[in-house]
Amino acid sequence: MEQATRNKSDGGVARLGLPKRKVRAMNNQPMTKARLRASLSLALVAGGIAVAGAVGSAVGAASGAGATAPIMEPCSGSGCTSHPIVGAGFHPPCDATLSGVVLGVVFVPAGKNYCLEGATVLGAVVALPSSTITADDSQVDGTLFSEGANGVELCATTVIGLSEVDASVGAVLLGDDAGDCPTDYFNGGLTLYANSGDPLQLAGDVVVGPVEVADNTDTAGPTIAANDIWGSLSCVGDATPAGNAGLPNTVHGPELGECSGL
Repeated sequence: MEQATRNKSDGGVARLGLPKRKVRAMNNQPMTKARLRASLSLALVAGGIAVAGAVGSAVGAASGAGATAPIMEPCSGSGCTSHPIVGAGFHPPCDATLSGVVLGVVFVPAGKNYCLEGATVLGAVVALPSSTITADDSQVDGTLFSEGANGVELCATTVIGLSEVDASVGAVLLGDDAGDCPTDYFNGGLTLYANSGDPLQLAGDVVVGPVEVADNTDTAGPTIAANDIWGSLSCVGDATPAGNAGLPNTVHGPELGECSGL
């Protein structure tokens, strides 16, 4: 397991990251895919500079052509995080662990699992296709974005910016109303789009801003349970309609589509 922690030797790039933006819930302007991609393209430029320090060597060591991280699936034993709602434990082994203050944008390279353990990331976190990201007791001060990942698991983690998880082929586990995965806080809204892995769960969390769940094809359907949502909750186009496992959400805004009354 590689230990990678950013430090002041990064030459002042700590403040590089995504451009400042108002939270969608505050300015009522939709965050389109095009706007998100444009923001992330700027993050890539910033990240290319930022990884010149300690995390750069970890990324280089972890990268590999054609590499594929294990798809996040149920596991058992001391290394697994309990998720009682879906009745299983999850948490693949870490290829690199980041803790403490992490300066700049963090990219999770294809084929690797990065773990944030008690980390404060002063920038965005971007999980590249075929990677896996897990975070426990951590904070991301920018955007959290994942596309085509093999798994995403967040426990007791706060994201200050926009959060979006797209096209994951493994488990997506954001909190749990019980077990050992405490409440996450999403302060810039959350989008779950076109994910196919099982399970897909948002449970026991607090979201400030809209929650958008759309076009997911996981077998069981999204589980949206016991959350406190300070914005709208919208679910459309999912292959199996979302459910709440008997644990209603508190929604301080409109409930739309499949999630009406959820």
